[in-house]
Formats: sequence, C-alpha cells, structure tokens
Amino acid sequence: MIRALLAIAAGIAVAFGGIALFQSLGHQLYPPPEGLDPADPEAFAEIVAQMPVGALLMVLLAYALGTFCGAWVAARIAGRPFPALLVGGVMMLAGISNLAVIPHPLWFMVLSVLVFVPSAWLASRVAGVHSS
Repeated sequence: MIRALLAIAAGIAVAFGGIALFQSLGHQLYPPPEGLDPADPEAFAEIVAQMPVGALLMVLLAYALGTFCGAWVAARIAGRPFPALLVGGVMMLAGISNLAVIPHPLWFMVLSVLVFVPSAWLASRVAGVHSS
C-alpha cells in the first residue's frame, strides 16, 4: 500500500514537472508575450484566444508527454498499472481545473480532457507491468 502511494506521489510530481518542461520547450517555438502575468486569468485568457493552433498543439503534446512520463514512473515503482492510471486521472482533473479558470477553444478543451488517461494507459503498457 505504501509503495503504491509513493508511486502515485512520485508519478504526479514527475507528470507536473514533465508538463512544465515540455511546455517550456514549446515556448521556444511559440514564445509568450513579454510581461505576461500567468497569475492574471483575464490577461492569460486574452493571450490564449490569440494563440496559433501550433502553440495549442504544443500544449497538448506537453500534457501527453508529461503525463506519460509520470504514469510510467508510477507504474514502474508500483509494479502494476493502476497507479499509472490514477496519475492520468489526477492530471486530467488538473487540466479540467485549468480549463475552468482560463477559457480555451472548444476543440482544445475536448482534446485536452481526452489526452491524459490514454497517455497514462500507454505508459503503463510501455512500463511492462501487468495487473495482479
């Protein structure tokens, strides 16, 4: 039980860190405007409305890759797939809370909600763990 909880905590930490890392790489291709305050939801929403599709796709890729990495870590530590899927669920809830605060295009909202759990499932498969 403790191993599973540690796996989930480590997986969530890696997933958030991975998403931040991959988003920072996306910012190299699509730099945010200077002076943008991420703590100001209204200003942030205005910027999101003007973002090119490629920039939003980079965010989705960051969600998928970060979640994959965190779920893989959780699966490897726990030795079973459920913690990886739980990491995917937690990341999906975090993504939904972000969507509730900052408006995004409808297509992005749909895809972002759908990307987390499949990424976690794939990570559990790649990790080579099986239900026991």
